[in-house]
Amino acid sequence: SKLSASQRDEAEQDLKSTLKAIVSENTDLSNKARDWLRDLCILTHNFSSEQYWKSVLISEERQTTDKMKPVFSEQEVSEQHTFRVMSNVVVEHDVASDSLRKSVERNIDNLEHDNNDEETDVSVQINDTISLKWEFDSPVPSWLTKAAKLRSNTDQSEAATKALCWRIIDISDRAIVSEFSSSEFEELNAVFASALNSGNPKKDLMLVETLPESYLQMLGKFDSNQLKSIGNLVKIEGIYDQILFEDEVSTSPSPADMQEEDCTHDDVGYIFELLRYTCEWISESIASRHNSERDIDMFVKSHIFSCLKGVADQHFGEMVSRASRDRRASALDSPDNAEGYHVDWMFTRHDLSNKSWGQEFSMCERAGSKADNKAKIDSDTLKLQKTLRDMHKALLKDISTAGSGAVTKPVLNAFTKLIMPGFVSSFFFIRVILVVYVGAGFYTSRQMAEFNIPTTYDQLEGFIDVARVMLRAKNIIRNTISWFKTMKVRAEREQFESGRIQVDNGPPEFATPSKKRISRKVSFVLCLT
Repeated sequence: SKLSASQRDEAEQDLKSTLKAIVSENTDLSNKARDWLRDLCILTHNFSSEQYWKSVLISEERQTTDKMKPVFSEQEVSEQHTFRVMSNVVVEHDVASDSLRKSVERNIDNLEHDNNDEETDVSVQINDTISLKWEFDSPVPSWLTKAAKLRSNTDQSEAATKALCWRIIDISDRAIVSEFSSSEFEELNAVFASALNSGNPKKDLMLVETLPESYLQMLGKFDSNQLKSIGNLVKIEGIYDQILFEDEVSTSPSPADMQEEDCTHDDVGYIFELLRYTCEWISESIASRHNSERDIDMFVKSHIFSCLKGVADQHFGEMVSRASRDRRASALDSPDNAEGYHVDWMFTRHDLSNKSWGQEFSMCERAGSKADNKAKIDSDTLKLQKTLRDMHKALLKDISTAGSGAVTKPVLNAFTKLIMPGFVSSFFFIRVILVVYVGAGFYTSRQMAEFNIPTTYDQLEGFIDVARVMLRAKNIIRNTISWFKTMKVRAEREQFESGRIQVDNGPPEFATPSKKRISRKVSFVLCLT
């Protein structure tokens, strides 16, 4: 209190610089330590307030009596003075944080949730053994409490084969849906409708962009022979000439805004290239010969997934998902050599992470190369759901790390906007599913689409369904990447704001039970007996 105004200003600046250096150079600080430093940083804004210092001195005088006046050293007096300052200060929002809140990206601020500064995490007791840590402002949905009860009642012997035991509510599972009332089922469906912006013509992720959709509709008016002619000529004439060719052969009116430069549009180009390569693998009779799984990857699926170029990086060939490995390594019964799930196709972004495969956003699980393979497709769908859930958790972990372990309410509310699409394939069949976070550590999953890839010219019209579904999946992946980037930037900017909420990575789990392998020698002996 004896410092002059200039000395206090100088001390304030020195303390601010020191605090920022501590936080930036010590990334392994605990959340408690970071919160203490944040409060101390806000406290420094009051150092130059003469009125504040006078109020502190008055408070000190009231706490001191003449009868019991201990003898302290000069250092102890200074320490007690600092302690009293911190215990009496009213922590206010940083002025810089207020201005930041007004200028952050609109897509987070426009969420239909209230931005409360107070932490609203509550533990909802379901029964004597189950409680849900609910982090959102809205009431806990009744379907979620039912799902939690069903999960607790599942026999442990079936745990590894049930999505619900991994806190994934699969609304494509009739056994689960039958437990919900019609209104609860509608509420659960509304989770996907909200995440996909259904009903909003400008933001609906299930709507293909106007220009490529107009070409899909126009190609849908052609018969198989006309599509075959167009597909075979694309290789020779190119996309530009095929747009002109369509205008000549079509007996139906073309889009009013059809232009020659449409051939430069990525999605329009993808549609014509997919038609071309569909005709090629049909002409080469790829489907009728004996194929390895990798053959179909190279000759067919590489062209189907080519629409994701420019949106995500592609990897294929039994790489290990780092998100899955992190989950297995942190399991309660994890072995020392825990390994992640081997993925056949993975869609990532290398510019958003320094991990081996980049930041993971989607994947495709290859169930095999058999024509009739429903049992394997269903079992691999669970593997896909679990790995997509792990990828989502990895996104949340990176966002919270950028925010020093905690985020503000708008960022927390946006967790449900990170939609994770994935694919399961077998022979010339692909299923697309979506996984969305719903709160309290639970996820929900549903089938978005499934389609058969054309294998004969009579089925050529089916390529339009393939293209439309893949362009929708492209919209979703691109949207998720955009949300992730926006949320991570905002979390980093707001790491010193008050009222932030610590991100919980979910309750601990057990690892997936390993299948017992029978050696060939033992198998041979069993056959003989």
